[in-house]
Amino acid sequence: MKRAVKSVIMQGGQGDAIMAAYGMAALHALKPGIFADDVICYPRSLAAPLIQALLPWAKVLPIDQSNGSAHPRFYTSAAKTTLGSAYKNWFGPDWINNFAERRRLASTGYPHPGGVARLARWLTDRRLIGNTRWRREAPDYYAIKMWAPLAEYHGFSEIDLGRSLYATVDVLKTNIGKALGDYRSALTVPTLAVFPSGASFQTMPPAFLARMIAALPGIDIRAFFSPEDPTIDGYRALGIACETTASLNDVLYVLKHAPAVITVDSFVSHLAQLFADGHIAAMSHDLPVHTVHPGAASQIVFKAMPCVPCNYLPKAGQCAAGFKRCGVYDRDDYFDLMLRTIRRTLREV
Repeated sequence: MKRAVKSVIMQGGQGDAIMAAYGMAALHALKPGIFADDVICYPRSLAAPLIQALLPWAKVLPIDQSNGSAHPRFYTSAAKTTLGSAYKNWFGPDWINNFAERRRLASTGYPHPGGVARLARWLTDRRLIGNTRWRREAPDYYAIKMWAPLAEYHGFSEIDLGRSLYATVDVLKTNIGKALGDYRSALTVPTLAVFPSGASFQTMPPAFLARMIAALPGIDIRAFFSPEDPTIDGYRALGIACETTASLNDVLYVLKHAPAVITVDSFVSHLAQLFADGHIAAMSHDLPVHTVHPGAASQIVFKAMPCVPCNYLPKAGQCAAGFKRCGVYDRDDYFDLMLRTIRRTLREV
C-alpha cells in the first residue's frame, strides 16, 4: 500500500512555497490519496494564508511549527543535502528533495562541492530521480522538479504532472481571488504597476525603470515595494512614484486591478502569473522555464546572459561575472523588448 504524505515542509523562499503549492495542487488533482486527509503544509509565515486558500483541502501552519511533524514528510527543497539526508531518503519514510542543488551545479559562480557533498547528492539523485547525470537534466518548471519523485512513486510521469499544472490554473486563480475577497486597498492603482525588487540579482535597477518611464510618456506608472524594503529610496531619488504594500492583500489588490503589471522573478511574480491579467515577467538571472508557471498567460521579457543562471547571491554584493546589478539591464535589446511588450500588453487589455 502506498504511503500518503502527512507533512509537507516548504523550505526555501516565499516564491518557492507558492510554486510548491501549485505543484501540490496538481498532484492532488491527479490522485487525492497522495496526501493524507489530515496533511499539514508548513510554509514561511507570509505565504501561509495564501497557501491555505490555494489548498483548501489541507491544513497550513508556519514552518517554525514543523518540528515533530508527522511522517511521512515531503521536503520540497532541502536546505542542504548531507549524507544524513541521503540515508533518510534511502531507508526512512520521508522524501528530502534536492532539486535546487542540481540547478546550483549548473549556475555561474557556484562553489565546487567537495567529495562528501558530491557523494550525498549522487545518492540522493539516484534514489529520488534515478539520474545522477545532472548535466543532461532538461530545464523545467521548479514545481515539476519538486514533486516528480512523489508523482513517480504513485505511478505518474512528469508529463502527467505538467498536464495537471495546466488543468488546475483556473481553480488556483479562483482560490487566489477568494483569498483577496472583497478587500479594497487605499493604494493608487496605476495603468502600469511595477514590482521591481527581488532578493538577488533579479532586481530591476532604478536607472532602468526611470529610463523605461521616460520612454512611455503619458502612462501612469508606479513602483510597489514591501514595507521593509530599503531599496525604495533609490527609486524615489530618481523621481519614480513609489507605493508601499502594507499587506499581502494590498499586493493582490494591485495585481487584480492594474491593467498591466511588471514583476521581476520574485514572490509577487508567482502570484501575478496566475492572477494578473496583463502580467509581464521581467526575467534576468534565471531561465524563465524554471520559474514561470507553464499555464501562465504571462508575457516574458528575457535575453540570456552568458552567465545565466547565476548563483543566488545577495543583491548588495557582486556576482561571479563581476556585476553589481544584473548585466541584462544594460542591454539595449532587452530594454527595447521590454518597451514592445509593455505597449502590446496595454493595447490588448
